[in-house]
Amino acid sequence: EATEVQINLRATDDGLDLRIADNGRDFDLRATAGAAARRGRLGIVGMNERVRLLGGVFSIESMPGVGTTVLVSIPAWRPLGAIPQID
Repeated sequence: EATEVQINLRATDDGLDLRIADNGRDFDLRATAGAAARRGRLGIVGMNERVRLLGGVFSIESMPGVGTTVLVSIPAWRPLGAIPQID
Protein backbone atom coordinates (compact mmCIF):
# COMPACT_ATOMS: atom_id res chain seq x y z
CA GLU A 1 0.00 0.00 0.00
CA ALA A 2 2.97 2.32 -0.43
CA THR A 3 2.40 5.53 -2.33
CA GLU A 4 6.09 6.52 -2.38
CA VAL A 5 9.28 4.53 -2.85
CA GLN A 6 12.80 5.91 -2.77
CA ILE A 7 15.74 3.95 -4.18
CA ASN A 8 19.30 5.08 -3.59
CA LEU A 9 22.30 3.20 -4.96
CA ARG A 10 25.80 4.45 -4.24
CA ALA A 11 28.98 2.94 -5.67
CA THR A 12 32.30 3.77 -4.04
CA ASP A 13 35.77 2.31 -4.06
CA ASP A 14 34.70 0.33 -0.98
CA GLY A 15 31.64 -1.26 -2.59
CA LEU A 16 27.92 -0.72 -3.10
CA ASP A 17 25.31 0.68 -0.73
CA LEU A 18 21.62 0.27 -1.55
CA ARG A 19 18.69 1.80 0.33
CA ILE A 20 15.07 1.16 -0.62
CA ALA A 21 12.44 2.91 1.50
CA ASP A 22 8.67 3.15 1.22
CA ASN A 23 5.82 4.72 3.15
CA GLY A 24 3.68 1.57 3.11
CA ARG A 25 2.36 -0.52 5.95
CA ASP A 26 4.82 -1.91 8.45
CA PHE A 27 5.17 -5.64 9.05
CA ASP A 28 6.66 -8.02 11.58
CA LEU A 29 9.79 -9.21 9.82
CA ARG A 30 10.25 -12.42 11.82
CA ALA A 31 6.63 -13.52 11.43
CA THR A 32 6.50 -12.57 7.74
CA ALA A 33 9.75 -14.36 6.86
CA GLY A 34 8.72 -17.45 8.83
CA ALA A 35 5.28 -17.64 7.22
CA ALA A 36 6.76 -17.17 3.73
CA ALA A 37 9.35 -19.91 4.35
CA ARG A 38 6.61 -22.32 5.44
CA ARG A 39 4.84 -21.63 2.13
CA GLY A 40 8.07 -22.26 0.21
CA ARG A 41 8.70 -18.58 -0.52
CA LEU A 42 12.11 -17.39 0.52
CA GLY A 43 12.19 -13.81 -0.83
CA ILE A 44 13.54 -12.01 2.25
CA VAL A 45 15.57 -15.00 3.40
CA GLY A 46 16.95 -15.45 -0.12
CA MET A 47 17.92 -11.78 -0.41
CA ASN A 48 19.71 -11.95 2.93
CA GLU A 49 21.55 -15.12 1.91
CA ARG A 50 22.69 -13.72 -1.45
CA VAL A 51 24.03 -10.54 0.15
CA ARG A 52 25.77 -12.55 2.89
CA LEU A 53 27.42 -14.82 0.30
CA LEU A 54 28.88 -11.68 -1.30
CA GLY A 55 30.34 -10.65 2.05
CA GLY A 56 27.72 -7.97 2.57
CA VAL A 57 25.19 -6.88 5.14
CA PHE A 58 21.41 -6.96 4.67
CA SER A 59 18.84 -5.44 7.00
CA ILE A 60 15.19 -4.46 7.04
CA GLU A 61 13.60 -1.86 9.27
CA SER A 62 9.81 -1.64 9.42
CA MET A 63 7.97 0.78 11.70
CA PRO A 64 4.26 1.59 12.10
CA GLY A 65 3.30 4.83 10.39
CA VAL A 66 6.73 5.16 8.76
CA GLY A 67 7.06 2.26 6.32
CA THR A 68 9.84 -0.15 5.50
CA THR A 69 13.50 0.36 4.64
CA VAL A 70 15.78 -2.27 3.11
CA LEU A 71 19.51 -1.65 3.49
CA VAL A 72 22.20 -3.55 1.60
CA SER A 73 25.94 -3.01 1.73
CA ILE A 74 28.25 -5.13 -0.44
CA PRO A 75 32.02 -4.71 -0.31
CA ALA A 76 33.97 -4.17 -3.51
CA TRP A 77 35.32 -7.33 -5.08
CA ARG A 78 39.05 -7.67 -4.72
CA PRO A 79 41.07 -10.51 -6.22
CA LEU A 80 42.68 -12.78 -3.63
CA GLY A 81 46.05 -12.59 -5.30
CA ALA A 82 47.85 -12.35 -8.57
CA ILE A 83 47.16 -15.09 -11.08
CA PRO A 84 50.44 -16.75 -12.05
CA GLN A 85 51.47 -16.49 -15.68
CA ILE A 86 51.99 -19.72 -17.59
CA ASP A 87 54.61 -19.49 -20.31
